[in-house]
Amino acid sequence: MSSSTDSSLLQLALSKPVLKRSAACALVIGTILFTINHFDCCIINGHWSHVCIVKALATATIPFMVSMISSVLAMRHSR
Repeated sequence: MSSSTDSSLLQLALSKPVLKRSAACALVIGTILFTINHFDCCIINGHWSHVCIVKALATATIPFMVSMISSVLAMRHSR
């Protein structure tokens, strides 16, 4: 990829609509995944270790990144 292509992809990824959509996706899907995967150890038992916090952040980050990448690819494809 050329530098101008990289720059335009980055601009798409950091655009307000893509960031808002990705954040909403991360909030909804990340919350569901966190509840499924970590509810027993973190919420019920109250064991909030550093590992649990990192896992919680990763659980929200993955849907954010997937949504952002898919949005950028779809927008690039439609041009």
